Amino acid sequence: MPINVKISNIFINSNTKTRTIHYLGSSFDITAIFNVATLTSAKITILDPTLVTKVNAANMTKQVDKVYSYIYQTVSTDLNGIYVIQITAIYNGKTIFDEKTFELVKQTND
Repeated sequence: MPINVKISNIFINSNTKTRTIHYLGSSFDITAIFNVATLTSAKITILDPTLVTKVNAANMTKQVDKVYSYIYQTVSTDLNGIYVIQITAIYNGKTIFDEKTFELVKQTND
């Protein structure tokens, strides 16, 4: 019986409880959890609010069985707005895809 491989969840280290918001110039961890121990590959692409590619199919790091991560470093000149994370994984020749969004905002001194 073939295994139905899927991304169980994508976590983004967040500084708020209600939305996934990060500040321009910060770095944070993006973690994908799969339902199989080891993949052939796990890659991440990140698009800015105008759909310009900021990270293009970068390899994610296997932390432990089923868990892959990537640390994303933003710069202060990045655009404010909603970014798209696309995770693509390969297992036994099958491609698995999922995506999630996060928001980047300029930090204020208020």
